[in-house]
Amino acid sequence: MGLENLLAGLRVFGTDQLLYEKVLPARHASFAPWPDWVGEELQAGLSAAGIDRLWEHQANCANALHSGQDVMVTTGTGSGKSLAAWLAFLARHAHTKDADTYLEGARPTALYLAPTKALARDQAAALHRWSGLADLDLQVAPVDGDSPGEVKKWARASADIVLTNPDFLHFAIMRGHELWRPFLRGLSLVVIDEAHYYRGVLGANVALILRRLHRLARHYHAQPVFALLSATTANPAAHGANLLGGDRTLKVIDHDSSGSGAHTVLVWRPPVIDASDPASWDNQNPWEENDPILRQQEDFTLENPELSGNDAPGNPADKHDEGPRYPAIWEGGRLLAQLVNDGGRVLVFTPSRQGVETIAQVARDQLSTRNPALMSRVAAYRGGYLPEERRQLEKDLRKGILQGLSATSALELGIDISGLDATITCSWPGTRASFFQQIGRSGRAGQDGIGILVVSDNPLDDFLANHPEEIFRSVEAIVFDTENPFVSAPQLLCAAAELPLKSEDISLFGEGSAQIMSDLLQQGLLVERPAGLCFDITKPFSPWEAVKIRGDLGQVQIIEAESAQVVGTVDSSRADSVLHPDAIYVHQGRVWQVSARDEDTAQVVPGPKKLRTRANTDTSISILSEEATPITHPQGVSWHYGRIEVQNTVTSFDLLRLPGHVYQATFQLDCPTRTLQTTGTWFTLEEKVVKQLQLNEEQLLGGGLHAAEHALIGMLPLVATCDRWDLGGLSLTQHLQTDLPTVFIYDGTAGGAGFSRHGFRQLATWLDLTFRQVNECPCKDGCPRCIHSPKCGNGNEMLSKSAGRDLLEFLLSLFKGETAAF
Repeated sequence: MGLENLLAGLRVFGTDQLLYEKVLPARHASFAPWPDWVGEELQAGLSAAGIDRLWEHQANCANALHSGQDVMVTTGTGSGKSLAAWLAFLARHAHTKDADTYLEGARPTALYLAPTKALARDQAAALHRWSGLADLDLQVAPVDGDSPGEVKKWARASADIVLTNPDFLHFAIMRGHELWRPFLRGLSLVVIDEAHYYRGVLGANVALILRRLHRLARHYHAQPVFALLSATTANPAAHGANLLGGDRTLKVIDHDSSGSGAHTVLVWRPPVIDASDPASWDNQNPWEENDPILRQQEDFTLENPELSGNDAPGNPADKHDEGPRYPAIWEGGRLLAQLVNDGGRVLVFTPSRQGVETIAQVARDQLSTRNPALMSRVAAYRGGYLPEERRQLEKDLRKGILQGLSATSALELGIDISGLDATITCSWPGTRASFFQQIGRSGRAGQDGIGILVVSDNPLDDFLANHPEEIFRSVEAIVFDTENPFVSAPQLLCAAAELPLKSEDISLFGEGSAQIMSDLLQQGLLVERPAGLCFDITKPFSPWEAVKIRGDLGQVQIIEAESAQVVGTVDSSRADSVLHPDAIYVHQGRVWQVSARDEDTAQVVPGPKKLRTRANTDTSISILSEEATPITHPQGVSWHYGRIEVQNTVTSFDLLRLPGHVYQATFQLDCPTRTLQTTGTWFTLEEKVVKQLQLNEEQLLGGGLHAAEHALIGMLPLVATCDRWDLGGLSLTQHLQTDLPTVFIYDGTAGGAGFSRHGFRQLATWLDLTFRQVNECPCKDGCPRCIHSPKCGNGNEMLSKSAGRDLLEFLLSLFKGETAAF
């Protein structure tokens, strides 16, 4: 069935659900001649692979790399960024392959870094194909932590190209750099694919790993050029420079000269749940009720409320909405079935592994009554499958054996799967860059495609549903902080263990690194030697193991007491609120109760089916220092940014009875206090503001501050590359240090990730988006689409939408057009 017929079917299928439709026009290609340094044999080989000529941006990138310039390429999905990055290296290899220069360390080598193993394998396949057709005899080695020892040994000694990920580069190559000397001595090119993926703590760690790599290459007398390949970003030059560090400047290539078909983008809202329908989601409830990622994307709690942390990051909570809609994953499954039934080939994206399985199951259930023969043509794709299972799924999707596949964002990142008619994105993926990467998976090779965004019941998704034009505005800035001491200190210890740190390294690692080196020296972790500062090897730990590349992702295992089998895991940051003693935990439809708990494990026994627990948390914040000049207004508002300390303690839990979560009793707990040093932004109100806005009553003032806090957290992801689960917040009618009504929004990562700082810098934009969402939400008293939060430590109690709206309008009037300078 053609694309127009698929669209016609969708319009009929979703008469009430289709909110918006926009056609992104086709783009005509513009070409450039082959550079004169590309030999005829290589041209012929690429032509045999279907590449007869270059697009202009490919030629510009290849020429820059050939001349020794670092490059940042930000063009669309399927625009040939990989060939642009590799062409100069392939040409050099073709030129030298027969020359007498292949002594140890003299051969040119290249390193390719990707965020996923699948993408590295996909790139290796392309390089093998080009090498074979051009008779280059390239030795290509995809290597990661799972590779056998003999593969790693061969790669060290013989590989021309090593394809891996930042983790293997950190833990293996740089840790054992002397073993990798033959490869590092010839390093002439470093390709960093999907560079937009690196943000927050991950971005900061990868940036420092790349700086350590540059330092090691210099030690082995290599001078590699860097090619950063990325989806469109708001700040490509700044992002590239922040990743590479030092005084490196990049040539930015952001004009996409490749041809593309038209894309029809649909914004889709699930229907309201009919509680009287025996087939409704609430009444069936067959899937995971306690999956934090499912909840964070849906803002939709089935029947396991978890309240803690006064909006602390990673702590979900119950919520109530008079008219809840079906979750986006459920609607994604229905849409998948509709398109497959009409003959379409479809890829569905959701960030949750459990959501992936749910979408596929919903689609198969729908097809079972419409066209049972198609049920086997729908599958799920996620981490946890065996590698051979994932390879087979990718192969079947490419061949068209599978018509529909639900997947996590792993398939967003560059894997070449052509021939798809449509993509479905279940809930806003966090950034415009990610969304357009996802819809770019359909209609490749110049064909038209369909991209569907299924929105959830949360402030950000609801805002985009009501203002779909915002989807097509400039993409967000990528944010991370390389001078976060919790990130940079372990990285500097690794650098010192690899090579002595010298004064000239300060320019590479940033001015703040000088103070951190001094602190590490005073702590005895670094020792001064004639060659520079070295890691003290007598310390009983490995500096490489101390680095948490993706942040502190500790897990608490849930173990059935009787059988000792692992039931599941919960992030350490959430464990006190979810797995405290006597907590009720729902997993895969089974109800468990925590019988014993330590730092790493929680033992559970079968629990009462009609009871639930809700943790209560005490949170306090201390201001440690201000890191920027406050933005003050004479009318009585002051906005700040700096370092803070957050203390959270789970103090008690409420026992609730189903249905309706009826309160039964409260039980005290003796849990440890968890301390987080991070960065945050906060504002204070003077008494005259309280009087002017008529917030004199405690309930009105506290409710207004609380509502504004929730709304600001919900909308910051549209300004910075984060989601609400990266953030925390607290609102107080009187803070001990400021002695004023104060609202805090902070990064949920030790040392900070740069998100709250970016909000402070883009204050006017942040306030404008937040006020518009609260003001335009049609509810009277607040709902998940405006001021209710799925992770509120107070169960969304003491909220005043009217006071919050008035406060946000007042703040916007004061700070409109305001930007902060550091």
